[in-house]
Amino acid sequence: MLNPERWQQVKELLATALEMDPAARTAYLDRACADDPPLRSDLDRYLAADQEAGVEFLNTPAKEIEIIDSSGEASPRVGRRVGPYQIVEEIGAGGMGEVYRAFRADDQYRKQVAIKLVRAGQDSSFVVGRFKNERQILASLDHPNIARLHDGGTTEDGLPYFVMELIDGQPIDQYCAERGLSVPERLKLFMQVCSAVQYAHQRLIIHRDIKPGNILVASDGTPKLLDFGIAKILDPEAVTGQIDATLTVFRILTPGYASPEQVKGEPITTASDVYSLGVVLYELLTGQHPYRGPSSTPQEIARAVCEVEPERPSTAVRRMETTERHRDSQGPSSVTNILDSSIERRGKLLRGDLDNIVLMALRKDPQRRYASVEQFAEDIRRHLGSLPVLARKDTVGYRASKFVTRHKAGVIAAAVVLIILLVAMAITVRQARIARQERARAERRFNDVRKLANSLIFEIHDSVQNMPGATATRKLLLERALEYLDSLAKEASGDVSLQRELAAAYLRIGSLQGSTVDASLGQTDVGLASIKKSVAIREAVAKADPNNASDLMNLAIAHHSLGRMLDSAGQPGAREQADQALAITERLLALGNTSSEVLGERSIDYQLLSDLQDESGDHAGALDSIKKSLAIAQNLFRANPKDRKLQRGAAMNNVKVGYAMSQIGSRTEALPFFRSGLDLYESMARDQNDARSRRELAVANYYYSGSLMMNGDLAGALAATQRAVAIIDPMSDADPQNATLQLDRAGGYRAVGTDFVLMGRFAEGEVTLRRAIQIFENVLVHNPADLQAPHFMGIAEICLGEALAKTGKTQAALESYQKGIARLSRPGNDDPDNRSDAATGQVRLGKALTSLGRMQEAATSYRKALAIAEPLAAAKPPNTLALYAVAEAYFAMGEVSRMVAAKSSAASARYKQSWTEAREWYSKSADAWNKIPNPGAVTPSGFPCGSPKVVAQAIADSDAALAKLRSSSSANGVPR
Repeated sequence: MLNPERWQQVKELLATALEMDPAARTAYLDRACADDPPLRSDLDRYLAADQEAGVEFLNTPAKEIEIIDSSGEASPRVGRRVGPYQIVEEIGAGGMGEVYRAFRADDQYRKQVAIKLVRAGQDSSFVVGRFKNERQILASLDHPNIARLHDGGTTEDGLPYFVMELIDGQPIDQYCAERGLSVPERLKLFMQVCSAVQYAHQRLIIHRDIKPGNILVASDGTPKLLDFGIAKILDPEAVTGQIDATLTVFRILTPGYASPEQVKGEPITTASDVYSLGVVLYELLTGQHPYRGPSSTPQEIARAVCEVEPERPSTAVRRMETTERHRDSQGPSSVTNILDSSIERRGKLLRGDLDNIVLMALRKDPQRRYASVEQFAEDIRRHLGSLPVLARKDTVGYRASKFVTRHKAGVIAAAVVLIILLVAMAITVRQARIARQERARAERRFNDVRKLANSLIFEIHDSVQNMPGATATRKLLLERALEYLDSLAKEASGDVSLQRELAAAYLRIGSLQGSTVDASLGQTDVGLASIKKSVAIREAVAKADPNNASDLMNLAIAHHSLGRMLDSAGQPGAREQADQALAITERLLALGNTSSEVLGERSIDYQLLSDLQDESGDHAGALDSIKKSLAIAQNLFRANPKDRKLQRGAAMNNVKVGYAMSQIGSRTEALPFFRSGLDLYESMARDQNDARSRRELAVANYYYSGSLMMNGDLAGALAATQRAVAIIDPMSDADPQNATLQLDRAGGYRAVGTDFVLMGRFAEGEVTLRRAIQIFENVLVHNPADLQAPHFMGIAEICLGEALAKTGKTQAALESYQKGIARLSRPGNDDPDNRSDAATGQVRLGKALTSLGRMQEAATSYRKALAIAEPLAAAKPPNTLALYAVAEAYFAMGEVSRMVAAKSSAASARYKQSWTEAREWYSKSADAWNKIPNPGAVTPSGFPCGSPKVVAQAIADSDAALAKLRSSSSANGVPR
């Protein structure tokens, strides 16, 4: 065995001798080895081995080799069969064999494959042994990024062949260049190659010839590692023979991609493949080889591999760009295609982590490279995830920079808070040092806490609330502020100014904790407690000075805020709070206070009253109240059209008037109000920093969609809900802990899914509704007390049942209906709308059971619907959703009786009785429809429904059947 120094000497002489004609070679070796006969003996032995192996062609790239036989003609193997495969055409040659495109031709199946055979005339024992070794290696590898072995055998000539997966693709460097892949895209593609190499290493196989030409990327973007022709099996028990001839392997390997230890003939480990992968990555990132120049010879490259340190990729890119500036434009280069940007930008992409990662893989000493390909790939993965990498020195500053990159929004928010807190602490410390008396120092500290609490609520919170992902920071700020407020409240007795501050702060915190109107944390119960504290303080302050207009105004605000929160929490007392707020603003107006603040508060109070009236079923009263609110809001906006707060009030009231008109059936008249409100919101939402206006624009589109849907304009309704979802989706992604936005998002997907189902797009509807249900479930996980999520989730599950029923998934549909009904009928839920929707769910369940012929169960379901909805429909005023439910249930019962009649003999008493019962049910249905103002094409909740016209036809059918029966009886002399 040669030592490394001796092998280097032998290799250099061989490289020169192999380039000479055989006639000149002998004289050259005589001169070179005149003083070293053993050296000449070694050289003669290696040359003889080379002559026997016959692998001269392996130094030429496969794409440049024309496959010919010994007579100079195209290969005669085309058209021949090898085993069950028929050869179609030559693909290329290289290594030890020829590669053909072929297909299976034994009538079992047809599949295109690649067949590799020992090249004609190259059937030496070495080549055949190496060929079998490659086949053995491929048989042991099963990885999505390694060309798979399908079959193998022996030709009629006794030579081995194997059948591989056919890869129609490009070398990885060409693929990246032609598509102009970005640096991250190239890295992700390269990581798949690393996965394949690591897989081979885990099976004790070293590839030893990794280069772009052996990595083909298919049209779908999947890279495939090829050509294990000179791979080395580390497991001695897996090697079938001694086939690793040193000289031959030296001749086969590609110097530009070989590791220093390969070039020197030293022992090979998996670190050699790490090095070759490093060269490939260098080329992918820079568009050039780390050692090869325009006129480099293989010998010069081999010497550079062992002795020259490659320059940093970022430096190579900048140098190459400078060179290209002085070169005529000849089309984009590989490096130009990486990113169409400036030198500084490209250099910045590679500078730092990527420089260090590539150079660590290219270290001359195998012990200083990555310990494995997996470690190499992990560093790339960490770089893409802005995490610290192994290739770079692990300093505190470096890890901190990576943390900041990953968490920019949170770090900025925390930094803002920290700076302000530090400033506040510095002021407090300075004041403490100056203080001379204990009482004065305590008083100053008290005022500092008071100021800090207000700052946390009204300054710091507002500065971060619109930042993406700021909900966690906001929650922490509000918790700390609430602690300060509670400590201040214990000492607020007798200090009116402090009491006013506390009331304003508690009100603000309560809204931020649990409001369903503005972005909040979704903590309704906690928010309610904070607002109750505010109301109690405001009442005490107003009682002490009953003629103070400012205190009265603030008390009205507190009452309407408490009413809104009570309504959101499903607790009683909301109407009383709204009435008290209106009574206070009416008193202020009577005292001559007609300021815009008082009028604006009165408009908001009417809004709340309208919402409460609508929920109680008093739709006419709700419309009257919201029209009063709109009249005030429009007057205020006309007087000051640049005030965004007044613009928002006008927009909101227009939308709410449109919704209230839809509730009483005036949907066509409602459309101009919707349009006016949407136009105002769209104008405000152009400001991307105005998150509230964008969110309210989305909600306005939801309301508008509902009116269009009931009018039968399903396409318009779908467009409106999709516009809303397009607004809410990015907002909720940026702030996933914002409960209000998550509810909005779930409601949006529910509305889109319902539209799909109504339009007959059942598969899309199923997918979208399942997504909505999942989001509702996540909301309930974080806030089990939420009242809105169960209601809309129940509606979504019933709509999902419709989609499943229409696509033949009847059992799944029944289960979905039952889930929705159970959710809407949960114990303690007495909301009329919830119960009415549960009744409609029973009707939809009954229809599904009817389609299965389970008439008795269907009738039971219809009776359950009537038991729920009839009392609600008979209330004063009647619940509109309940009227739809009873109208549908009565009609369905009539259909059951009609089906019984159809199965009975026309001469039987049962036939007449069934038609009579059907007529009675249909009449009840008609009466219910008559009580619904301008019935919609669907129910207000989006469920399919019939129509008065359908019911009228059913009554006519019943009358005709009964008349025919009476006529028949009279003709037969039977008394009628």
